[in-house]
Amino acid sequence: MRLDNYLNEWKIIKDYAGRGISNIYKGKGIIIFYYLYEPIFKGLIWTKPNGDTYLNNKKMGIINYPNKDVSHKKQLADFYTELGFGKFMSGNMRDDVETMNDMNVRGRIVGSEIHIYRYEQQGGIGEKRKYEKLIDKAINAIYKYIPEDYEISEKYFGSATLSHTVSDKFGGYTEVFVNPSKSEMDKLGRQIRFYADLKKKIFYAFKLYAFHMDVWNEIIAPQTEDRRKYNHGTLFFGVAEKVNGKWEYKSSDECGDPDDFDVEKMKWIEKYINLERWIEKDTVKY
Repeated sequence: MRLDNYLNEWKIIKDYAGRGISNIYKGKGIIIFYYLYEPIFKGLIWTKPNGDTYLNNKKMGIINYPNKDVSHKKQLADFYTELGFGKFMSGNMRDDVETMNDMNVRGRIVGSEIHIYRYEQQGGIGEKRKYEKLIDKAINAIYKYIPEDYEISEKYFGSATLSHTVSDKFGGYTEVFVNPSKSEMDKLGRQIRFYADLKKKIFYAFKLYAFHMDVWNEIIAPQTEDRRKYNHGTLFFGVAEKVNGKWEYKSSDECGDPDDFDVEKMKWIEKYINLERWIEKDTVKY
């Protein structure tokens, strides 16, 4: 897409862009960004709602506790070493971050709105004009590196460190995706666990090692304010696996009998997984 068309899709708001935005736009995916220009140019540092953090178009890593709104200070602090701050600053992380906040542009993106901190420093017209030019550079970097449909293409729902996990290797940390595309499901592995909310027609997918009960109780239910139990009759859940390039139902420990469901009203699920094996009761316990 041409840049001039791309620009028309965004609304730029120069106002308060702090953590309080999360309360104003509760439930929406928020990208936090920091345009590091001084004391040494690095470019656009930006973090997705799931904690994945990038420097321009290169992924640096993931921020801890991404299910909580991340501060700009934490965004820089978590990658203090990777960005090489100690080489050109004092080496005191806390002081360096405070100094850099006064020199650079930062903000948050909610949907098609780019919220940028107002210029609040003491300084003359020259300093303010310099800051405005820096804002332009930051916005151009956002246009270049962050897809305008990030909320659609990144169907991240939420995450948490769960109470239990099948494998200590993952530390219990689990991400949940809602109504994912095939390519997004592929990223979760060759087998996944899923929830299909038959009442709301919403499909949730997450990695195999996470228990259904924990994911419902600690991620889905709290974020949707849903009071149903994890195994309520309007919830269909189990394991799916990729077979010959397609996702198919494999098994379920509590929803294995199609006679317990109105199968005709579940055809929408086949947008995500094929239910033929389940309907024919050709399943394996897991």
